[in-house]
Parts: sequence; structure tokens; C-alpha cells
Amino acid sequence: MTLFESFFKEQKTIIALGLLLVGCSRQPATVLMNDHDVYFPLAVGNTWRLVSTGHRDDSLIVTVLGHEWKYGEVFALVEERYMRGSNKRIVKLWRYSVSHDGNINTLVTVDSESKDTVVTWYKTSVEPGDSWITLTRSILEPASLSKTRITLVSREDTVVANNRILVDCYNYYIDDLSVDDSEYHDWLAKGTGLVKRAYNERVYVLSTFDKKTEVNARDKQ
Repeated sequence: MTLFESFFKEQKTIIALGLLLVGCSRQPATVLMNDHDVYFPLAVGNTWRLVSTGHRDDSLIVTVLGHEWKYGEVFALVEERYMRGSNKRIVKLWRYSVSHDGNINTLVTVDSESKDTVVTWYKTSVEPGDSWITLTRSILEPASLSKTRITLVSREDTVVANNRILVDCYNYYIDDLSVDDSEYHDWLAKGTGLVKRAYNERVYVLSTFDKKTEVNARDKQ
């Protein structure tokens, strides 16, 4: 091997090690997507079906469609879809991540240049009665930003769902301040996620939860 060949081989080794270190440094600062200790397990393919009490043809389907890398975190793309009879209507697409302190964050696009900001949606490290205001997209005008007040009502609610008695559920009161009569409650159970939603005089309760075996997100760069 000539001196030039030896030098070139050494340089390729250094570059390869550098790329490996960069790759390691880009690991997500979020917990495992299907960790049993989180209040919203977000493995790709996880699907929740909540059925309205008294309206069997009215259901809410929540599905984790995929993962993407944003701002040093892995976010799950989550679709909420109401099913009423034969009609299908996509209500909202969320981007959620779960931080190491258990809080569930979401991405909100804040301007016309598609710039995003990370805001905390479901806080798990607060006391019942604590409230916070965060940005979101208006229900009536998705092109407009609005403020939403979220309150942790309880950390000890019991929900009977999916043939199980779920204890110590977190109950959140969520109110879009730009729209009258837009408030609703979400209940989250550890290791299961969304188990109940009360909205506009309808109560949706978890009927089935298809939980996938994937335990870590693959970031899409």
C-alpha cells in the first residue's frame, strides 16, 4: 500500500466515525413510543376506537399514521376521524411527542411560512386544578391561530372501557377560547392513551385498542 493509499484509507475511516457520531447525536430526546408508563403510547399503527354511548353508529377513530423527525424529537402523526353512519370526516391531524417527564407535546404551525412551535398539550407533571394556555388552530377557521385553555381536572378518575376498569385516569378540560361551546374533556390512561372523550353532549368511550408491538420510533430525516 502506498503512502497516498494509506492516507486516503485513514481519512475515510475518520469520516465514517464522524458520521456515526452525528447519527448517534440525533437520537430522539423522547421516551419509547410504546412505553407502558406513558399516557399516550404512539407506536405506528396504534388505533383507538371510541364509541358514543347511546349512538352505536357514532364513533371516534384515532390512529398513529407514522413518525417524523422535527426539532430534535420524534413526532407521531395522529389522525382523529369521526365516523357517523356511512359518513367519514377527518377532524384533525396532530403531531404528538412524549417527553421524558411524561408531558405530551404537539406541533403548531404559527405563520404562513409554515414555521412550527412545540407546545405542551397534555401535562402530566401538574396538580389537579392547574391550567395552562397554549396555541392551537381554530376549530372553525383552521387558517387562524387561537388560544386554548387546558385544565387538569383530576388524576384519579376511573373509566370503565374495553371490558376493563381503568383507574387513576387523567381528566383534562380543554376549551378553545376563540369559539363558544367548544369545550370538551379527554381522559387518558397510563399505557393505553385516550379512553374517553366528552364533547358537545356526546360521550365517547374506548371500545377497542389495537396496540402494536413497536417500541421505538424511527425518525424520518
